[in-house]
Amino acid sequence: MKKQILNLFSLLLLLTGNISLAQELPTCIKNLNKANDLTTTKFVRQINLKGNRVVYEFAITSKRQCMDCPNGTVFYDNNCNQIASFVMGRGPMAHINYGYNALELGKGAYGDLKPRKQLPPVPTCVAKKIAKVDSLNKAGVVRVLQVSIKDQILYHFEHAVPKEKLNCKDCSSTFKYYDENCTLAATFTVGGIVGAKASEGFAPTDFYNKRTLQILYNKN
Repeated sequence: MKKQILNLFSLLLLLTGNISLAQELPTCIKNLNKANDLTTTKFVRQINLKGNRVVYEFAITSKRQCMDCPNGTVFYDNNCNQIASFVMGRGPMAHINYGYNALELGKGAYGDLKPRKQLPPVPTCVAKKIAKVDSLNKAGVVRVLQVSIKDQILYHFEHAVPKEKLNCKDCSSTFKYYDENCTLAATFTVGGIVGAKASEGFAPTDFYNKRTLQILYNKN
């Protein structure tokens, strides 16, 4: 009975909420639509939550003959971070990020689902740079990432790959990571004849073992 009441309340919340399907979607959200022979991921709707938060709902459906393939619903924020997943595959795969709850996403049946651990706060100097969108565009920055490298929280201002390097197998690329004070903390050069190099006390393996915590800015 409790589950039925939660589902009914969730439906009423969505019907009375501010849900938009017609607005222009970020390019990275559009690009999340995909399909193969077994599974299709398709955009369903945009939901405007309290606090000027916007999330995008996608449905994942798989053919019946694939018993282990995923089926369910996933949600992304404006920067294309996955903020919640309610999927069944080989087993249930439900999670929700800190700052969200299942009820506001129309998943009242998961009302007892505990959110993941809160991500590290964005340093002031990084937030100020992200706020200057024109400056980011002028500098060619396409994404700003918060990453974990060797147990350190660092920030990467990702630039678009130059056209001359798109199909260049012998070209190397340099990646710079900054600390909470926006001071250069690590430099990695990978690819081409260089192979992989690192500086500031890091090793090449640290680059390959890095973990993206969240996308803070996404031009697309």
